[in-house]
Amino acid sequence: MFIRAAASRKRRKISDRFQGPYDGGRLFVVGIILVDMATVAFANSFFGRLAFQYWPGMASVFGGLLLAIIIIRLGRPKLYFDWIIVGILHLWLGLILTNDPLLASTWSLASFYVILAASAALTTWIGVTIGILGDGGTWLVAGGLASFVCAVVGGIINGWTDFSIEPDVILGTNLLLLGLAIGGLGLSLRKTLK
Repeated sequence: MFIRAAASRKRRKISDRFQGPYDGGRLFVVGIILVDMATVAFANSFFGRLAFQYWPGMASVFGGLLLAIIIIRLGRPKLYFDWIIVGILHLWLGLILTNDPLLASTWSLASFYVILAASAALTTWIGVTIGILGDGGTWLVAGGLASFVCAVVGGIINGWTDFSIEPDVILGTNLLLLGLAIGGLGLSLRKTLK
């Protein structure tokens, strides 16, 4: 009940977001770019390290930075702090992997999965509170929940089994899900605003 009331208050407060005539198209392009960056992370993991001078986590560093910058540009003169924080969290996740690609230290491992879960939870919250007609919020909620499941399953597999998933693949999957969610939101906005 408390969560529903908080979401309703937040929805009323931010109901004017992404109402520009080109915001849907811009969000769709951001989603496509994030999907492309995730594809680079997957290609690096599957075809060998340091392909194309790529280091683990770079896709998330650039994706998070791009998301934060474009959201600042779309929202001006207002700042959409929740969206900017999602970008900063992805930037932070990428920096963790760049410094410790295999998450060998306990600090890196714990902070990686906590930040990954926080990013997924915040994406889900944004979807619940976005207040846009159509299925735009559904894309974000689905992407956030899928990212959360990805973080939990990856953490369980890497922490408690002999099987291991490369952290950059987990982060790339999270970036892919975020890109699909933002792209879906952009498509939904384009349909709604026509």
